[in-house]
Amino acid sequence: ASPAAAAASVEACAGSYGWACETLLRANLGPSPYDGWLRAHADAFSAAGAAAAAVFDAAPDADDAAYVAAQSALYNYLDQEASTAGLKGSGEALDAARRKLDALEPGFLDAQDRNSNFVRDTLKAQAGREAAAEGKMGAATAYLAAKNAKAGREAAADAKMSAAAAYLAAKKAKTGDG
Repeated sequence: ASPAAAAASVEACAGSYGWACETLLRANLGPSPYDGWLRAHADAFSAAGAAAAAVFDAAPDADDAAYVAAQSALYNYLDQEASTAGLKGSGEALDAARRKLDALEPGFLDAQDRNSNFVRDTLKAQAGREAAAEGKMGAATAYLAAKNAKAGREAAADAKMSAAAAYLAAKKAKTGDG
C-alpha cells in the first residue's frame, strides 16, 4: 500500500476512537471531570475519522489489512487504557456503567465476557505449556544426573579393577610367577 493509503487507514481509526468517546457521553454515566475531554475528543476524532475514511476509500490501493491492523492496535490501546483507568474491575458502579453501555451498543457485555475468556484461556494454555516445558527440563536434568552418576560409578569400578590388576601384577612380580 502507498504511504497515503497506510496513513489514511491509521487515521481512519480515529473515527473509531471518536465514536467510543461519543458513546461514553451518550451512556450518561454521570458527571465526570473527563466530560470536556471526552466531548473534545469525540468531536475532533470523529471529524478526522470521517475525513480519513474518504481518503482511504478513494485510495486506489486501499489496504483493508492495514486498516484492520491499525484498528486492532487502537482497540488494544483502548483496552489497556480501560485497565489502567480501573474500568475493567468489578463493583456495582462499574456494572451499572457496563449495562448502560450495553443498552446503547447491544453485545457490549458479551464482547467483554468473550475477551475475558480469551485472555483467561490464553494465560491458562501458556501456563500449561510452561509447566510441560519445566517437566521436560526436570526429566532431562534427572536423566543427566543419573547418567553422570553411572559414569562416576563406572569410573570408580574401573579404578578398582586397575588397582586390583596392578596389585596382582605386583604380587606376581614379587613371587616370580610372571
